[in-house]
Amino acid sequence: MTLNAESKIAFVWGNGESRRKADKMYSEFWGDLRMIGTHYGCNAIYRDMVLDHLIVIDPNMLDEIAKDKNKYADHYPVWTGYRNPKQWGSKVKNIPKNKRWNAGTSAAHLAVQHGHNIIFLIGHDLEPCSNGLTNNVYKSTDNYRKVFEDDIVYDRFYQDWQEMLTSANGGVTLYRVKPDSGFIPKALKRGPMKHITWNSFCTKVKALRRAVA
Repeated sequence: MTLNAESKIAFVWGNGESRRKADKMYSEFWGDLRMIGTHYGCNAIYRDMVLDHLIVIDPNMLDEIAKDKNKYADHYPVWTGYRNPKQWGSKVKNIPKNKRWNAGTSAAHLAVQHGHNIIFLIGHDLEPCSNGLTNNVYKSTDNYRKVFEDDIVYDRFYQDWQEMLTSANGGVTLYRVKPDSGFIPKALKRGPMKHITWNSFCTKVKALRRAVA
């Protein structure tokens, strides 16, 4: 699918360690990113960013957000797969056609449900850190795994993504920004998920910014 001013673009922010590079570019690109697309994020990212849509799958994180002193869930859309979502805030909603996938996959699924046909995935590393420790920028913080714990098994993540990509029914392209390791899961090397470098991502953002100017 060609990227142009007619594309309906979304950015889905994960919490893998590679997102730290995006955080460093935040001030330079944030205005451009806001102008060209809708932003979806996962779980504790609300601590650092205000997104157009926040997807929270972990009930402990939902409890944290419900107790947030700034009442995030009363001001910004939050989505989950649990019943009675309003117990966590007036703007907490159920994800449509929810499949109980992980937060990142659910966020991309929601973007597809909202009609986006070009989706950039940032901070979705899909691998452990090189030292085998937890690959998450929020590790060892409230409601997250400890830094010294072994990482989760990723096979379930890959299965979630495969199911989500199948359910998208074509017409959608996902661009996953690769971590510096260049890692691409074998299960996701083919199909509508493309794997691009940070430099390629920045080039595409600048081109899209010019197209919508």
